[in-house]
Amino acid sequence: MCSSDLAVSLTAQGAILDVLDGETLYERGFLFTLGQELTARDRLYQGSQHVADPLQQQEREWRTNAAIQYGLRHDFQIGLSLDWTDLSHTGVGLDEHSQGIGDVEILAKYRFLRFDGKGFATNFALLGGLSLPSGDDDQRSGGVRLEPDLQPGSGSLDPMLGVAVTHEPGRWRFNAATMAHLRTDLDHDHTNPGSDLLLDL
Repeated sequence: MCSSDLAVSLTAQGAILDVLDGETLYERGFLFTLGQELTARDRLYQGSQHVADPLQQQEREWRTNAAIQYGLRHDFQIGLSLDWTDLSHTGVGLDEHSQGIGDVEILAKYRFLRFDGKGFATNFALLGGLSLPSGDDDQRSGGVRLEPDLQPGSGSLDPMLGVAVTHEPGRWRFNAATMAHLRTDLDHDHTNPGSDLLLDL
């Protein structure tokens, strides 16, 4: 099976990056982020080998993300995130476009463990979230429903769960995190975009 793959990220990848560490905000502290992300794909692969694409396909994905995080306690924070998406898939005989508001994401982080030593600190946190089906998942091109990857929304209620650690020796800072995003099929239309597993170092 062939697939296209050439991605370039210009800025932060949504609000998920705001929680991928072991530290939490101060109590009553705020963090507001606004970013854009561009993903471009224009190469066709069969396995790991680049092959010619007779359709000359190109995919472009622009995402503008706004997010706010709030520290309920010194060890627990919550957040809210929303995307605006502009998606396209073009090529010979192809001209598919969609745009609109994406799914709202509710995010939470609980720092359950902290070690303090001479010249270092290490923090461990649980990550969680829920993606709400606020975005449109029924956009069409030429009367045909677009594929899930071209829809602004997922049409499903999708939980997220992960863990993160931050180690700070002196003035250095090292983060490691993983988060699973489970995609469900709330509207039973069999078109969910598939689950994700994010690893971050």
